[in-house]
Amino acid sequence: MSSKTVRVVITFLFLSTLVICNLLYFLPRYVVQPTPSALTIAYGEEAKSVIEAFELTYGSLPVRLNRNLLSNLMTGELLARIMSLGESSTHYITTNIDLKEVRVLDYAPLQFKAVGCGQMNRDEVTPEGEQIRTLPGWTFKKIYVFNREDDIWKLAAVYDFTDPNGAIRDWSYVLDWERDLIGPLPDYVHEHYGCGFHN
Repeated sequence: MSSKTVRVVITFLFLSTLVICNLLYFLPRYVVQPTPSALTIAYGEEAKSVIEAFELTYGSLPVRLNRNLLSNLMTGELLARIMSLGESSTHYITTNIDLKEVRVLDYAPLQFKAVGCGQMNRDEVTPEGEQIRTLPGWTFKKIYVFNREDDIWKLAAVYDFTDPNGAIRDWSYVLDWERDLIGPLPDYVHEHYGCGFHN
């Protein structure tokens, strides 16, 4: 092989390496939006509406004052657990929810599982509805599982992973029924922690 051919080959290899390195460096900065799954494309809007309606209704003063209304919002072990909680002299009312992204993980006619993330605004109020204070906006990332009962989507399980390390750490304390409904939480946290960063 002549020295000229060797120089051409070395130059080609150098330039190819340079192009590949630049692509590896710059491409992730432009391709940051994950492609939505087929389930999210098909059912994402429905899941978003269900999650928004749940959070606003669950965080309303009428529901806080009348726990019997919870049976229209929740089901199963989750409903029993929430019903067993003690009363409070003040209530935290959801005034607004900005659901930035929803990712549907599973969908069937009687159950769906989705990741929802965004921000909520809440007020602390008295039982009479008098405002005590407005709380700072609260950013959240949650996994929701809804079951369809009496033609209504009702929350069967929910798990907050806004703090990913804390969520994975505390997962070992979650009851079996909740673990069964939510599924492989550590995998979901790693895969979906970027939820909401792209909008």
